[in-house]
Amino acid sequence: MTTIVNGVPNLFVFEQDRLRGGQPTVDGWTYLKGQGITDVVKLNTEEEGSDSPAEAMGMVVHRFPIPWWRQ
Repeated sequence: MTTIVNGVPNLFVFEQDRLRGGQPTVDGWTYLKGQGITDVVKLNTEEEGSDSPAEAMGMVVHRFPIPWWRQ
């Protein structure tokens, strides 16, 4: 079951300044930026979701896509 918190699916804080979650909506990116998030590690492919809203807000996206056949 997927839960969406503030526009981010399966959002979970696993350390004080580290979060993990699914592909955010535009509102999700806004929420994360408001929480002080500056860097994002992207594991999904660009076809699975765009991070252009994050980049437009000045966040740095580090891309390490895992192809579907390795997931």
